[in-house]
Amino acid sequence: RLDIPVMIAAAAALWVLGANGSLSRIEAVGLVLALIAYFIWTVTKGRSEQKQLEAELEGLSPAGGAGAITLAVAQFVAGLVLLVGGANYLVQGCTELAVAFGVSELVIGLTVTAIGTSLPELVTSLMAALRGKRDLAVGNVVGSNILNILAVLGISGAVSPTGIPVSGDALGFHIPLMVAVSVVCFPVFFTGLAIVRAEGVAMLLFYAAYLGYAAYAARTHTPGAAVTLAFVAGLAVIGGVSVAFGRRAA
Repeated sequence: RLDIPVMIAAAAALWVLGANGSLSRIEAVGLVLALIAYFIWTVTKGRSEQKQLEAELEGLSPAGGAGAITLAVAQFVAGLVLLVGGANYLVQGCTELAVAFGVSELVIGLTVTAIGTSLPELVTSLMAALRGKRDLAVGNVVGSNILNILAVLGISGAVSPTGIPVSGDALGFHIPLMVAVSVVCFPVFFTGLAIVRAEGVAMLLFYAAYLGYAAYAARTHTPGAAVTLAFVAGLAVIGGVSVAFGRRAA
């Protein structure tokens, strides 16, 4: 109810701010300030939730004590280092292969680099889901989407003397599609308060179609408005079916 609207707003803000063909330093600083405000709001909200959780767990003691906490911290740091290092090697190797095939930097960023940098998120959410920590799985993805726009682009644009250019292809196809994907999370997440297997498969197939078209368009032509509408219509179908089956299940 709270974080997904922020994710949608961040995606829409990028579309609006980049409409003139660039993300200026002032606009990038604005994104960073929005991130700081979001963090303050999230921590404040989390404290109230923590009080409620403590009340529910009153009388229960954490297993293992200080030793278990130290081990957990060590495991977290080691896992983070290995994930980041592995993703770095993957991105470097795949980028060199993509460049060798003569595709643009935008396509490399949208496909190879995005997949490589998202693998740690995929592994984290996958393990969290398999271990029953589903809130962590969803929070990891939603939080990463917010930070990718407000933090990654915000900080990058703030330190760049000329800001960050936004290509016509990104404005006409990829960014609107990102906004549409964010919006479709509403019906997918809220119906039954779960992402069922069929919805997960549909989203995965949709992403495969997007990757295929991105690779095709990179070598042939610029995506037109009709293509954008076709992909958005596909997302609308996923959202509509999700709502229909959610109501039927209820």
